[in-house]
Amino acid sequence: MAVQETTQSTDAKDARIKELTEENELLFEQLHVVQEELEKYYHKLKDCEQRKGSGADAGGSVVVIPPQAGEALAENLKLRALVAQQQAALQVESTNSLAARLGRMLITGVSSAGSFIALPVRLRRMWKALDQTVPPAALGGRSFQKVLDAHAAGGAEAVEKLLDSVFLSPVMRANAYTALARQIMLTDARQAAELARLAWETDPQPYRLKWLAFRLYDAGDALNAEALLDMLPAGSSLSDSEERQAARLRQEAERERARQAGETMKASQNEAGQLRATMTKLKQAAEESKKQQEAATAQLNKERSERKQELAQRDKRIAELQKAADQARQEAARTREAQAALQGRMDAQKKESDALALRTALMLKNMLTQFEPDTAVLSRVMRIVMGTAAGK
Repeated sequence: MAVQETTQSTDAKDARIKELTEENELLFEQLHVVQEELEKYYHKLKDCEQRKGSGADAGGSVVVIPPQAGEALAENLKLRALVAQQQAALQVESTNSLAARLGRMLITGVSSAGSFIALPVRLRRMWKALDQTVPPAALGGRSFQKVLDAHAAGGAEAVEKLLDSVFLSPVMRANAYTALARQIMLTDARQAAELARLAWETDPQPYRLKWLAFRLYDAGDALNAEALLDMLPAGSSLSDSEERQAARLRQEAERERARQAGETMKASQNEAGQLRATMTKLKQAAEESKKQQEAATAQLNKERSERKQELAQRDKRIAELQKAADQARQEAARTREAQAALQGRMDAQKKESDALALRTALMLKNMLTQFEPDTAVLSRVMRIVMGTAAGK
């Protein structure tokens, strides 16, 4: 019974040790994750400081970014706007220029016999459209009045429907967009800029690109407007008013880049501060987790020590019980031997008693036979024998 209770107590301790071991492993995993996140934020902060030339003292002061970083960032914004507009211009040139349209027509014309036969007709139709200098009456003549009326009645969709109903050269279609943009530029600068872009994309000419730049400036997009001016071919002429407007445009673009660069640097400073605060929290969490881990490890070691002591006491108790059991078995063996010896003596005494009784019976028989004639002597002998037997 004592051994069973000891075994149950040991099983309970084993279950507790297993539970603490699993908790210990989980805490180690959590600590590992925290350390990885801390390293990520640390490296991210270092990269941010190196990229922006920031300097932070050991006490975690505010990040100081030198002016060169702001200038470089502003220049980067300018170059990015220029690259974006150059990519758009390349796409337009490769799609809508006269050479591109003529090349597509020739490729289509030689693709089949029917297309080759119709090719001269298409080339003549293109030549006539290019030779057309006066807008057709369907568009309202030189003023493009019907285009303006269509826009007033149905918006851009109505204008596109009207332009698609007449075979126009790209130049004439671009002129229609330009006329409509001039009509609404004072009331809707953003839509006028969109129409100016359509005109340039339809007929990609430098003068249309210049006009698009000024319309973008009027719409509040000085950065892209400056990029378009920088894309003008060398030697492009500007009137006095355009020179003054271009100067204002570049000044506005510079101010806008400086503003965006300042906001970006401020955001970077805030991000660096947030990263530093996050790192501090992560360090505190790591330290707290380490303390909890150490406490859990100490508790686990204590539990293990107690379990070892209990196991040692259990082994000692089992040894004592085993020794007592061995002694009991030996005592039982001796008892069985004593019982066997006693039984042997009892059996021997019984045999001896039986033999004595037999001899006595024979003796009495002989005496009875011998003294049967003398009754008095026989009675006396019987009294002696009975008295002797009673004495025994």
